Amino acid sequence: MHRRLITLATVALLTAAPALSACSVDDVIGVFGPRADAEVLSLAQRADTDAAALAETAPETAELRRRHANQLYAEIDRLCGVRDDGRVPDSCAVERTTPEVGSTDPGEVLDRSHELILEEMTGLPDGSVALVTGQAIDLAALADPVELPEAFELTDREDVAAAQELLAWEHAASYGLGLASAYLSADQVDALAELADAHDERVLGLRALLEPSGQAPVAAPGYELEAFPAPTDPASAAEFITSLEADTVQLWHAAAADAHTAQWREWSVAGAAHAQDAAGGHNFTA
Repeated sequence: MHRRLITLATVALLTAAPALSACSVDDVIGVFGPRADAEVLSLAQRADTDAAALAETAPETAELRRRHANQLYAEIDRLCGVRDDGRVPDSCAVERTTPEVGSTDPGEVLDRSHELILEEMTGLPDGSVALVTGQAIDLAALADPVELPEAFELTDREDVAAAQELLAWEHAASYGLGLASAYLSADQVDALAELADAHDERVLGLRALLEPSGQAPVAAPGYELEAFPAPTDPASAAEFITSLEADTVQLWHAAAADAHTAQWREWSVAGAAHAQDAAGGHNFTA
């Protein structure tokens, strides 16, 4: 009797198996599958809203924010992963709707978005920080002029080390620009002077952060910039300067993405925007 009951139960279970499988993996994923990261989604929706708000008042900036939104929605897909057919799981699908627009004043819109990005930074997945930091820097670089924030007491060990590395680099970069200046035309020397001034501003800013605790490295008499072939003529001098400035921007971006404290993050984002703005303002062609 018991054996027959077990057999009937087994048959019933096997008969039900197709029905269970009919629920399919898709249904299971719909309930238990990955979800769009809340912080990244919030920033993506904000970027969409900015793009709509600035479409008439600042079309170029609107296009920048639209590009930011596209990057963030792509980041959501990357975080969720894709199936064999290239689609994201249904649980992770996000509908992009037409946002409601409030203020259309570029200053108001961008200031608020920049603040929101910095606020959301601490909750982001580690792999998304560099992307979002780059967007914060893009917004900071839209200021005219791009200015460094006021100094504060920098105490976090990792942030202090990052600021020291940046200061040492800024000293070396200034030295390198001096080497290149000997091969430039009069017009190019004027442009180079503006670049040098920007480096000096960042040096002063970093020193103000580090000197109160006695942790500011001083400039050396000379530097060996081994990664850059020494300039020998106008063409190589132009290439030297371009490469030097690109590396400066890259180092600042990395420092901002790796920031440990909110104050240093805000400051290094501004520093990266300052470097990016200065580097993009000149074209050293021979």
